[in-house]
Amino acid sequence: MDNYYEKLLYKDEISFDRDKIWFHLVDKYNKQTHDYIKEIEEDFSKISVEEYDKKLQFWVDKGLSPFKLQYIFTLKENIKPVISIYPVNNDERKMYLNFLIDWTYNEYSNNKTDYQFETIPFENLKTHFFNIKENKEEKILNEINTTKRRIKKTKVNSDIYAYITYKEKEPNMLSDLEIDNKDMGISLQYFAIEVSFVLDFLKYLLFLNQQRITDNTIIGYIPPKDKSFKTIYKEDKLKQIHSSLISSNIISEISFEKFHAIFSEINVHSVKRDDKIIWLPIKTNGVNWESLVLFVKEMCGLDNDFSDDFNSNLVYKIGFCFTTQDESNFSNYQNSLSRVIKRLKENDFNLKRKNSAFSTIENIFS
Repeated sequence: MDNYYEKLLYKDEISFDRDKIWFHLVDKYNKQTHDYIKEIEEDFSKISVEEYDKKLQFWVDKGLSPFKLQYIFTLKENIKPVISIYPVNNDERKMYLNFLIDWTYNEYSNNKTDYQFETIPFENLKTHFFNIKENKEEKILNEINTTKRRIKKTKVNSDIYAYITYKEKEPNMLSDLEIDNKDMGISLQYFAIEVSFVLDFLKYLLFLNQQRITDNTIIGYIPPKDKSFKTIYKEDKLKQIHSSLISSNIISEISFEKFHAIFSEINVHSVKRDDKIIWLPIKTNGVNWESLVLFVKEMCGLDNDFSDDFNSNLVYKIGFCFTTQDESNFSNYQNSLSRVIKRLKENDFNLKRKNSAFSTIENIFS
């Protein structure tokens, strides 16, 4: 365990309550009177519709709550003007999200006791990284695992890892965040509250990912529910894995293109029967689920103690992307996979009796 972190972080277990923080942030900066809103409305109305960034800055300058999207006051009977920063298109939503994350992070930083907020500044983490005397690949892996443990300990939702994909892609796509479109404003606020709480660590993971850009792997994560898997491996390595799986009788013959697609975040509902990966290993009582779970974990670069929030997501994706030669063996995959995932995680992915398929998967990824 890295003493650098242990000395600075988490003396006590942090209990993260997103809803409580949301109500607090709305209430704390919601003390303005109707007369005050009436007084500033004229200046706000001078900002053009296209200048959303200036609306956000106005909100801050006038001490309004970024978590309250609109203010209403009564001018006269039946006339109630509204000033609003509700984001109406994708560009405004992305601006609002970035604004919320920065603002909330500063709020946490300036009121650490109120929010039980403890972090290590991103710049300090980078300095620490360059001072580590290990080979590059080893220290990157150690730092990734350490950082993910720190994030897990905060009790924020594992959905925050989607922020990494969101920031890495150009252009940034809100769909990568699996935000609830029914109430976009509130959904962005909830997401920002959690991301801001671990922002330094997420920035560090992005930085570590960049350090590996010339290597064969990148940081792994589980994409949103209706997307297939994302592999941590680049094409050259994937071709080796694909070939080894077929030659070892782990999967049936399948084109590399179809194999690659399953691990390229495609829509799972677009995966047809002939596009699925056919898993061959079986045991006397049915499918060798342990080897399948291990394979997916390795392909996605997940830690042995990956978040429990990922469990149902993994099972859901496997049901759409994999099958067996006798499809009846796959009929009860939800219950079987859920039990196997739980058992493997409890035993740190060590089987008391390793079967040949499980060992073959270990060797392919060793």
